[in-house]
Amino acid sequence: MIPSKCIFFQQLLWIICLVAGIAPLQAQRNYAVSAIPLACLPAADAVVRFADTRYTFEGPGKAVFSKTIAVTVLNESGKNRATLIQPENKFIKIKTMQGRLYSASGLLVRTSSKSDIQEQSLSDRQEFLDVKLKGLVMEYPSYPFTIEYTIEYSMEAFFLAPSFTIQHLAESVESTTFTLAFPKDYRFKWKMSRDSFEPEKTSKGDIQVWTWKAALLPAVPNEVFTPFFDDSYIEIEIAPEQVLLDKSSGNFSNWLEVGRFFYNLNKDRDQLSPQMQKQVADLTASLTTPEDKIKALYRFLQEQTRYVSIQVGVGGWQTFDAQFVEEKKYGDCKALTNFMKAMLKSAGITAHQALVYAGDEGAPELSEDMPLPRFNHVILYIPEVNYWLECTSRDFPANYLGTFTADRQVLLLTDKGGELKRTPKLSDAQNTRTSTFEIAVDETGNALIQRSAIFTGALHEYYRTAATQPDLEKKFMENLDFTVLKVHQLAVKAAPVQDRADLSYRVDASKYASKAGKRLFVPLTKASPFGFSLPADTSRVHELRIPEEFALVDTFIINIPPGYVVENLPGNKTIQSAFGEYRLELEKDDKQVKVIRHITKKEIHEAAAAYVELRKQILDISKLDGSQMVLVKKE
Repeated sequence: MIPSKCIFFQQLLWIICLVAGIAPLQAQRNYAVSAIPLACLPAADAVVRFADTRYTFEGPGKAVFSKTIAVTVLNESGKNRATLIQPENKFIKIKTMQGRLYSASGLLVRTSSKSDIQEQSLSDRQEFLDVKLKGLVMEYPSYPFTIEYTIEYSMEAFFLAPSFTIQHLAESVESTTFTLAFPKDYRFKWKMSRDSFEPEKTSKGDIQVWTWKAALLPAVPNEVFTPFFDDSYIEIEIAPEQVLLDKSSGNFSNWLEVGRFFYNLNKDRDQLSPQMQKQVADLTASLTTPEDKIKALYRFLQEQTRYVSIQVGVGGWQTFDAQFVEEKKYGDCKALTNFMKAMLKSAGITAHQALVYAGDEGAPELSEDMPLPRFNHVILYIPEVNYWLECTSRDFPANYLGTFTADRQVLLLTDKGGELKRTPKLSDAQNTRTSTFEIAVDETGNALIQRSAIFTGALHEYYRTAATQPDLEKKFMENLDFTVLKVHQLAVKAAPVQDRADLSYRVDASKYASKAGKRLFVPLTKASPFGFSLPADTSRVHELRIPEEFALVDTFIINIPPGYVVENLPGNKTIQSAFGEYRLELEKDDKQVKVIRHITKKEIHEAAAAYVELRKQILDISKLDGSQMVLVKKE
């Protein structure tokens, strides 16, 4: 199956072309696994046996891209390298897309057929079928195996040249070549991440030819929480200074001009009908502050419209006008954001569209001196009150972006041009959980558990979504760390105007405590254990980055069953580390033990050498969190 639309849409908007090639498939190459140099095997999930990539820029907005690549997939973790994906629309025309599958011994198993090419529309509606994804998937029942792909396509309009990944994480490279051909007067900037070396430069008449070559690159481990985006380790990025998108030309020499181009592309498309202008006036007539007007109009947007993926028009970058959304009651991120901007304008409030790379896994950093518009989404910024709006959400409160677009660079589109700005970070003060458990353990070890909890910031997003799901109880049961015998009560409620969700439940739990003779061993925090861990790694290579922050306060009130007394109870303890703070406080009387746990995690940015010590500190926290008290039956 072709992966989800969301994943491909993200790739499509900033990697206009993922891969390309014109070299013919070469059956005579030796793809036997035994021929792979031994130095290319350690830490590798896949090996690039051969790659020849050619990008020919014929002028602004016109290019031919081609690639032949052979990849040996060594194990399940490298399987994603065995799939070829390419978007196609009226500007991108695929000429060749084919592949060959080889066994571990290098024997040709089969050549691709048309049935191997899967096609998927990026639009949710039949009237918008401008962009399709084509995927070539050739699978083999066992590892290792080798896939050789060739693809060639032309582009008639683009503003972002394809990046060329020389090496991914957990991938070694036997041989790869990247050739860039362009007219002498074609202006662009380029840079290489990680290793940097100059291309070989030649010319053929008025055509310049630059060639980068790399060979025998050993694999670099794909470790947890690395700073690399999209698993790209060594990458060449190219930024054209003159672009052509359909019939719209632009200067992309700096971010100011990039923003001006997109602003002009969408200029004057924020006009509402007289009837809609009156409705805006009615909605805001009794409101006196900009904040209240914004909230009222944002709620109207959420209640009256819905998101639909639409990838048509000028490369998918020009919005439908505001009256389209007004009439149809739906739109994509561009159209809904533009409609919200138009309503605010009618209410006397200025707002700017903001181009952003959205995704829960973060976003590429934007360089000040090399404008690469890697964007796949649009949000709205209101400078007067420093508000941000996610216009595709039907339930987020105003001025809350969530993990999808928080803490990353965006390009504001203003009448003066583009302006780089960063969206707010979700800090530990915003990402909070406050909960209280009442746990009544019986002498068999079973327990009645009642919980009430408040989640805010990033921690509330899961529950906001879950609150409207028909299988809420099923998902709830899957996320518990103890066995439930019966659910007596379960409720999830998301606040309409706050980034907050409330959870409450009452359940019977099986074997919550362990019984041994006359003693009960009762875990202190089993109802909600500390769940963070790092895998063992004594030879880490990459620096460690874990940006998420949160603050948790959980109170566990454990009722002592009749006839039992506390025989042993751990003492109070605090652990301070690079992870943050973990604090356990305990109180007891004859009827109950109260455990108060504080966990505060800050952003982690540590050198590779600090990994082992940080992991030890986290293990110490986990060990402390697993503490239990001992109850003994009175004689």
